[in-house]
Amino acid sequence: MVAASQNDKVRLFLERHVDKTLFSTGARLVEFEDVLYNISGSTDDPQEVKDHEGKDWKNLLTSFEGLSHAHCYVDNIPPEGPSSHPNFSVGGHMTPHPSGEVEQGGVSYLMPLCYWHNHTARNYKAFEHEETTMLELTGFMEGETPITFLMRLPANEEGVLLYFDSTAQSWQFKKLDKIQGSTSEVELFSRIEDLAEPTTKYAMLQKVDGGYRIVKSRLKSL
Repeated sequence: MVAASQNDKVRLFLERHVDKTLFSTGARLVEFEDVLYNISGSTDDPQEVKDHEGKDWKNLLTSFEGLSHAHCYVDNIPPEGPSSHPNFSVGGHMTPHPSGEVEQGGVSYLMPLCYWHNHTARNYKAFEHEETTMLELTGFMEGETPITFLMRLPANEEGVLLYFDSTAQSWQFKKLDKIQGSTSEVELFSRIEDLAEPTTKYAMLQKVDGGYRIVKSRLKSL
């Protein structure tokens, strides 16, 4: 059973970092040949279910040319019994450190995996891979979700507004050219043309040295 929905995880992630600086993020194509390990704690939903978090990370991988038709990269550890291997089911968070640990804001790698190899049962296993094209991620934080990572990728805007769209039942974000003077909710959400109903949860983030700070928020469940 999933401990928390993806939507709840976004809110919890923001609540944990209200008084902290969130790292800016980065994602670039690299060629990486060394063995890799699943990052411990990168997901608490290893089951093959419809809303598996790695599917959202897969979207980031497939946005880069050459990765949309990839397959699970792991060559050296065959699945035991029926599995989704060699399908490209999810984007798996990887590290070259056998411990599976990555420091906050450190470098990690995102590569195509099947559900079986992305399972926590394969933590601490060295994955060899003939395919080497993957994404190098920077700024990744504990408890990160795809949307909180994506909203902090390089941009010219001064800030970002992350909000819960009750109609779509999902978190969305919008880059803000300027946030100075954005003090009222009416002013904030007048910028979002497709928001059908007022939102009960949001966070406005401003660029600062070293990343982003939450400068206005309403995050608690009502």
